[in-house]
Amino acid sequence: SSSLVWAESVPKKFSLELAEQLALEMSPDSRLADSYIHSLEQKVRSVDANNYPKIVLEGSYKYIETVPELSTQAGVVSLGDNQNYSIGPAIIFNLFDGGVVRNTVKSLKELKESKISEKLYVESMVRFAVRLAYLNVLISGEQYHLAQESYNLSKVQNQDIKRKRKLGALSQLDLSLSNGEFLNQKLKLL
Repeated sequence: SSSLVWAESVPKKFSLELAEQLALEMSPDSRLADSYIHSLEQKVRSVDANNYPKIVLEGSYKYIETVPELSTQAGVVSLGDNQNYSIGPAIIFNLFDGGVVRNTVKSLKELKESKISEKLYVESMVRFAVRLAYLNVLISGEQYHLAQESYNLSKVQNQDIKRKRKLGALSQLDLSLSNGEFLNQKLKLL
């Protein structure tokens, strides 16, 4: 159903540029390369974010069965209670990662560049295939046009030879040869 909508949107006569544009839009390899390049851009952003501090909300809860006590002359002093918790923001910053983040970002950027080159190669191959097909269509059209002209010429010549034969100016052999040529040209059109 989508191919019918696409076919209806294509003009009856379209140029090489339009054929190339449609082929590039429909090329699965080109689409795949685009999505891969986009995903690499997202990965670079994600990994590069590790260079910046993170603010997180942390919380912890502990339950201690035995609470430590301190014995003094005044008596026993409890050093806490059974429940211990903490909650609050924390800033986390990775001071040293051995160059892992920097090297990963560099590697992803180089991979992205190679995928861009691959996409350009795919696009040039699609353009080449379209140009070749377009040229074949033009050649076929010209061949059909020439065959039609040859057929029309052969038809006129055959009619002329038939008239001359009726008048006795040509032999039966000339008429037979003309009929054979006429049928030959008619078959080329099919």
